[in-house]
Amino acid sequence: MQYVVFSFSHKSVDIKNRDKLSFSNQKSKKNFLNILLAYEHIKEAILLSTCNRTEFIIYTDNIESTHKFLFHELSFYCGIKNEELFTIAQVVKNQTAIEHIFKVASSLESIVVGETQITGQLKDAYRFSMACEFCSTNLSKVIHYAFKCAASVRNKTNISKDKTSVVSVALNELKRQVDIKDKNVLIIGAGEISKLALRYFAKEECNITLMNRTIDNAQVIAQEFKQDIKVVRFDNLATFINKADILFTATSSSTPIISKDIIEDVKFVRYWFDMALPQDIEYVEDENIIIYNIDSLKQIVQNTKENRKKEADLGLIIVKEFVDKFLQMQQQAQAYETIKTIKQKAVKICQSEICYALKKGYLQKENYAQTEKILDRAFSKFLHKSFVELKQSANKQSDSNIASIVNYIFGNNVNINLENKAFDKK
Repeated sequence: MQYVVFSFSHKSVDIKNRDKLSFSNQKSKKNFLNILLAYEHIKEAILLSTCNRTEFIIYTDNIESTHKFLFHELSFYCGIKNEELFTIAQVVKNQTAIEHIFKVASSLESIVVGETQITGQLKDAYRFSMACEFCSTNLSKVIHYAFKCAASVRNKTNISKDKTSVVSVALNELKRQVDIKDKNVLIIGAGEISKLALRYFAKEECNITLMNRTIDNAQVIAQEFKQDIKVVRFDNLATFINKADILFTATSSSTPIISKDIIEDVKFVRYWFDMALPQDIEYVEDENIIIYNIDSLKQIVQNTKENRKKEADLGLIIVKEFVDKFLQMQQQAQAYETIKTIKQKAVKICQSEICYALKKGYLQKENYAQTEKILDRAFSKFLHKSFVELKQSANKQSDSNIASIVNYIFGNNVNINLENKAFDKK
């Protein structure tokens, strides 16, 4: 069995294709994961879909077959040609996959290094797969250790000290261009990104309006803030987007919610931030509307990235330590499972041979228990040194294949081997 991650992130996939690859609701995620788990080689799977990445974390008995099957189904789902998916995907397996998951959880793969949202998003994706029985013990071990790693990176570095996020970058860019005091701000959506935007704008002297399809959800969120926040129904979208100086939208709609036909000409400059994926705003050409999306903010983030590089490098060292610890745990688990399996086989062989001896008259029934003890001691002495060596090898990275070789020799169905090789795309 092997771990593999198929990643489509901001690093190699433009926002247009990330739009197509996104899974904006739980129904689409569940349907796709059902397809994956119906395939004979895929044993467990987690689907992580955010505005910056879509990733498939999979436990499989055949990576190459899983690769081909996933991309065939994904091409059908998103409309991107199979050949292009092979070009834009990052595919990593086993040890490299474990390291990738730990880095993602620790926000070392994010657009804004150190933002803490990704840990919660990965946790939600994991819980969803567990609830739907798409993943079990093997992926659970990896994800739980990834969360431990993320906590250690946050606690031992200053990477998240400034609580930087794409939302804060957006606000800073806005304040650099215009005085937002007394401006009319419209925030659409009630998810984590919209809540974060509310938190930031609530600290400014703005007139905030919150809009959501489910108005009860919006009212609950608005009540969390001391500032007077106006809550309006989604039906009033056309009216309010033409009154707002600043628009911040982050819904889970599968199609744009703001189209050209509802946009009116106004005499003031409007600043629109589309944090959704798929995007909420249809392509618009208007000299009085300045639109930012995830990718346009990415360049602004790059300018401040150097300031956090030292902390990120320290975070990578911590990730490496956690990967080594996890691999050692896996090797120890395999060693002990191997020893357990060999002992069980030895007991069965002893019992089988004693029964054969009794049947043939080579052994008297009253000597059964004593003979069983003698054979058990003989097997234990014979295997003792091998078991000691096997346990010691589990603590050495260089001996990571020994347990697999022993299992192969004894014909055991135990395989937790994690090779450190990058997946060779074909």
